[in-house]
Amino acid sequence: MEKIWPMGCKKTPTEDKVNELLADPKFIAQMKIDGVRGILQFDVDGTPHLTTRGASVDDPETPIEITHRLPQLQRKYPRLAGTILDGEIWCPGYTSAEISGMVSYKSTVPVDHHIKLHVFDVLAINNNMTTGYMLKKRLPLLYNLYNEILCTHRGIEIVPFEVTEEDKRNLLYKELEEGREGIVLKNLTSTYRLGKPGKEAKPVNHWYKVKKKDTVDVTITGSELPEKYYKDPQTATLNLERLTKPYQMGWFGSITFMFKDEDGIIRYGSCSGITDNMKSKLSNGEHHIKDEYVGMVMEVEYMEKTSDGNLRHPRFVRIREREEK
Repeated sequence: MEKIWPMGCKKTPTEDKVNELLADPKFIAQMKIDGVRGILQFDVDGTPHLTTRGASVDDPETPIEITHRLPQLQRKYPRLAGTILDGEIWCPGYTSAEISGMVSYKSTVPVDHHIKLHVFDVLAINNNMTTGYMLKKRLPLLYNLYNEILCTHRGIEIVPFEVTEEDKRNLLYKELEEGREGIVLKNLTSTYRLGKPGKEAKPVNHWYKVKKKDTVDVTITGSELPEKYYKDPQTATLNLERLTKPYQMGWFGSITFMFKDEDGIIRYGSCSGITDNMKSKLSNGEHHIKDEYVGMVMEVEYMEKTSDGNLRHPRFVRIREREEK
């Protein structure tokens, strides 16, 4: 089995750039699925192996396999021997955090049988690598494969795409209006760049994501203390007789983080939006985050970047936990 790290998307930087790409006939549009990235490989006898971007603590060079968590993807397909597919593990109605919780290597949460791998690219067919082909050649190969074989697979769906400017704009408006992530604009003349261990490649002028909100992976540096007392909502004065729930429970207040922006400059911040269940899991009982989580990668969502390059209203999405087999 190949050790595959997927290709990712660049953020579309400005509204002018979005309009330029929507009008460019070289770019197609697909819905941006808010799930868990998955690479599905079929070995020499057609046995499937599904991996994510996560890696084992003991072997960071090897992506974690989660095939055992998805019975709907365990069927052997001898005709697909040596085939590699790229997609998103997802089911309508679930957030990426909920999907991640179900399909995680060590999870014991029942997996919804409606969850599928929504395929949008093909990296190899019968041991012939296609990553060097332009997307305009890979897409017909993927659709032929789907129509001939994959359409009978109960755990796989194909992600449709739009070509004309009008259809691309309509797809974007539809996805945003219905509360989903947005779209991905893909260059038909681009090849597929494999990532490095634990990291997606994000080559320029390949794939661009267009979202109402954006996300970024950051490194956890620690936590901030919670407020000790509740405040009067009208006067903002402290109620010294009423301790806050986070303080009573020994939870932290917010998680602090750092990240490098696209210019390599280190930025810092802290995020909110953490549920009580997550705070309980991550806290050490003494108002700090557990030491084991410091240094881990966390995904945060934000509205936009401020003029000084920091994140506006960052909110916790999930921790990309290191997993041990």
